[in-house]
Amino acid sequence: MAIVKISDLPLVDAPVEGTDLFVVVQDNVTKKAYASDIQTYVGFEEVQTATAGQTVFNLTQITYAAGANNLMVFVDGVNQYEGSSYTETDNNTVTFSQGLHEGALVKFSTVQTQTSLVNNAGAVVYNPAGTGAVPTNVQAKLRETVSVKDFGAQGDGVTDDTAAIQAALDSGELNIHIPAGTYKITSGANAYGIRITTANTMVSGDGLENTVLVYTSSAANQPGLLVQANGVFLDGLTVDGSANATDAGTFAAANCVDIAIEDCNDCQVSNCGVIGGHYGIHLDNNGSDYTVNANNRVLNCVTRNTASTGVHLTRASFALVQGCDAKNAGTDGFKTLSDTYRTRIIGNTATGCLRDGFDLYDGFIESVLADNVSDSNTFQGYEIKGLFDGSNYVIRDSLFSNNLAVNNGEPGFTINSVRNCTFTGNQSVSNQKDGFNINTVQGCTFTGNIASKNVQHGFNLLGSVSRVIFSGCYAVDNSWVNGTTQNGTYHGFNINSGCAGQFTGCSAINGTTTGQKGGQGYGWYWVAVTTGSRLVNCYTLGSVTGGIGGAAGWANNNGILNFNDNGTFKGLQYTDDSLTALQVVGGLYPSATNSYALGSSTNKWTYIHQSNKTVATLTSAATVGSGARAFVSDSSVAASGNFGAIVAGGGSNIVPVYSDGTNWRIG
Repeated sequence: MAIVKISDLPLVDAPVEGTDLFVVVQDNVTKKAYASDIQTYVGFEEVQTATAGQTVFNLTQITYAAGANNLMVFVDGVNQYEGSSYTETDNNTVTFSQGLHEGALVKFSTVQTQTSLVNNAGAVVYNPAGTGAVPTNVQAKLRETVSVKDFGAQGDGVTDDTAAIQAALDSGELNIHIPAGTYKITSGANAYGIRITTANTMVSGDGLENTVLVYTSSAANQPGLLVQANGVFLDGLTVDGSANATDAGTFAAANCVDIAIEDCNDCQVSNCGVIGGHYGIHLDNNGSDYTVNANNRVLNCVTRNTASTGVHLTRASFALVQGCDAKNAGTDGFKTLSDTYRTRIIGNTATGCLRDGFDLYDGFIESVLADNVSDSNTFQGYEIKGLFDGSNYVIRDSLFSNNLAVNNGEPGFTINSVRNCTFTGNQSVSNQKDGFNINTVQGCTFTGNIASKNVQHGFNLLGSVSRVIFSGCYAVDNSWVNGTTQNGTYHGFNINSGCAGQFTGCSAINGTTTGQKGGQGYGWYWVAVTTGSRLVNCYTLGSVTGGIGGAAGWANNNGILNFNDNGTFKGLQYTDDSLTALQVVGGLYPSATNSYALGSSTNKWTYIHQSNKTVATLTSAATVGSGARAFVSDSSVAASGNFGAIVAGGGSNIVPVYSDGTNWRIG
């Protein structure tokens, strides 16, 4: 078997069959040749400088097999021959038959078998990058992910790849890759397109725009991709069920969900898309408790043109739906149903859906709806509607925070049959009906919510609203009109019969004056006489009809304190910087005068009322006697700085006065 130089090899266009070819690799530069039964060899060399008469050389950098004819020796570039010129004493010692001259350059070269190239990738070493990485072999590395194309899938959009993909999913491998392509999927005799039944399986595509499963069902109620195992992850693919149903009302095969997670826990659908079909992504619980459909996640997914809901949760617990976009759904963009529990719906967008953007129906318990956007949907932006299940209300103890409803066809927020929830920082803008429609609500707090430019009321308390606190809420430019006349038809805060709330630091303002404008009739309006509301430190400005009003008797049945009525303050106010002179300002009058003597032993409290008197109409001080008190509305001077002075008429100051038995004095 000859050893030749690389430069001496003949050039070939194809592997040389049946040839034993040895490739010498010099200077640690790897060379490759293609032939059957190829072996790879690596060359090593060591150069030493001889001393005068030196015969024995101990090699320190290379070793060789003594007597195996794989060592080459050169002296000053001249090839030496074993036996006549030198002897291979052992695997690292060479002895020359004659001493060499001083300065002779002696080069020792050897070749060693590095590996045998066979058709078994398991025999090829794979060295991972990175400090501490553990070597493996090429076969093991490649098998970390199994491709559906290993099982015959074509991904050409024409071939039916259902069986091939199902074979990959049934292979027992846990990491299944679906490369970029369009894969035709059909249900055939199955009740689904493809199904995952192996726990902890990861199915990944090359991106939702690149890996597309086009699903055509042969019958109704057959999901395209059905998951029936815990811990399954789906990522980077799209299921297109448009052939079955769309938002336009075409139903070739009704109720076929694109991606169904059925009675499973700890699953995740991320970076996926769905087109058409019934529900886009359904987290389903066919049981009656929370032992299944727990801890599932839908992240950064896109749904388009579904016949029903984009993302649908049924009796889910500890679920997370985040960063998803539902557009043009045939019903709701996102929906929860049947006592969804401790679930978070965060940072999603619903646009152009034919019903609600977000529909929390029949159950949202100890859960969070936050940072979502509902835009241009046909019905409500958010329908938060619970039921009484015989023992409790099924939307309760939840947080609704920083959600935006804009340009929806009905109220931005419909809140119905809800208990003990917190609504904070939500905004309802330019919706075609109320900003917030509130009905059958108890024990809730509304903090920092804004209703702006809605066609009807800003906040409409429709019926059975009690023990509700509104703090820092704003109704701005509602009763919105496109014309130039403010209509005054709807109000900032509209309170119907059977409703009461505590309003603290809230405002109702019409801020626009030209072109399109808000036309709130009243800032606060009581449609019927109802009791129990309190308004403290609230503010109205620019209302068409008045700052506050309603059916006769509204004021007697509710508490109003420190209220700014269309820019005019009415309430208790200090009139001096030292905070010693406190008076009632703005024309607030009690309904009756005092009928008790001061200091009466039978009346522990004596009420001093401001009555509509002038200085001229005061009964003489001598007649009423010392100690009598009253208010006059035409004092020539203000109370501040004039306490004790004899009151004189002719002015417009409202001041308290008292009788010293001779004169009426300010104080």
